[in-house]
Amino acid sequence: MSLAVAFPDFSANRNSACVPPFACTLRFGDLGPTWVHVSGDLNVRSAPRLAEALRLTRATPRLVVLDLRALRSIDLHGVHVIVVAGERARRAGPRLMVVRGRPAVDRMFARSGAAVLIDVVDLDAAETLNLSAID
Repeated sequence: MSLAVAFPDFSANRNSACVPPFACTLRFGDLGPTWVHVSGDLNVRSAPRLAEALRLTRATPRLVVLDLRALRSIDLHGVHVIVVAGERARRAGPRLMVVRGRPAVDRMFARSGAAVLIDVVDLDAAETLNLSAID
């Protein structure tokens, strides 16, 4: 049995014509990794929602995959949340793997120096992780 948890954007101040909503969805699988999919803009307003979603993955026994492919942009608040989650994973588990996002997202990790602090993998749009290659 798999479970999905969504963290939608209910901000009353968001102008939907100008700003894409931030969305964060968790998918807990029975045997596979827990996937955290994010989309929209990860910034000072939305970073706490991602932090809460990543806190929920602490009970995952083996692997958490943070998929940034649909993320439009990220600021330093979002980078910080991901780096802290990566540090926590190295200390106490589960393992955190980050799927590389768009070039603008990747540049923010590089410019901030955080790119060397997280475990980043490249996947095509329709590709999923091959767990046998991770073990």
